[in-house]
Amino acid sequence: MVHRCIVLLVILFGATGCLPRDVRNGETSLKMGDAPRAIRFFSMALDRDPSDLRARRGLGLAMIENVDRLEVNGKDDASIWSDALHELSFADTIGDSVVRTRLLLGRLGWARATVRRGDTAEAIDFLEGLVGRHATETKPRSALAVLLARQGMIERAEALFLENAVLDSSNADTWFNLGVLAWNQGHRVEAAKAFLSAQKIAPSDPEILWWTIRTTSDGSR
Repeated sequence: MVHRCIVLLVILFGATGCLPRDVRNGETSLKMGDAPRAIRFFSMALDRDPSDLRARRGLGLAMIENVDRLEVNGKDDASIWSDALHELSFADTIGDSVVRTRLLLGRLGWARATVRRGDTAEAIDFLEGLVGRHATETKPRSALAVLLARQGMIERAEALFLENAVLDSSNADTWFNLGVLAWNQGHRVEAAKAFLSAQKIAPSDPEILWWTIRTTSDGSR
């Protein structure tokens, strides 16, 4: 019997026996958390075959993971995020949920880096578009709301957080942010209600507990 590698997208991401060695090594490195080495392996695979979608997918995911870690150390910038997103977007062709999720998180990372370089207005414009394209996702709306609140646009920020509360009422961060906004406006009763909602979801969170006690105790502020 003759065994052949089947080049069908529906099988591509499940088959391993016919994978080029660099792709296998890249995926192994990525699973082990070694994003820089994974980038090198996937890049070598693409140098030989630029049409290899599995290598494209792996390279994009490895680049996103790498810049994610750079951000933790304060060494990322918007251009690095852009390069990673550009590469990963090549793999966004077959409805891969992992790719779609990482693309969204990468775009949020780009927005954060853009804010850090001082282009808050550009980040707000970008996030507004992202919210429009991902109407059922809470993360873009939350990121936009935080930026708007920092710019003094409290009503718009509050409206976005309230939309998130409708989409996912079990998110403690949403209620916490609503509590902070209400408190800063002098609306103590509304703040207390929001913090109590947050505490029900995350009862062991020390910051939420502190604010709940502060807003529900007599004579605070």
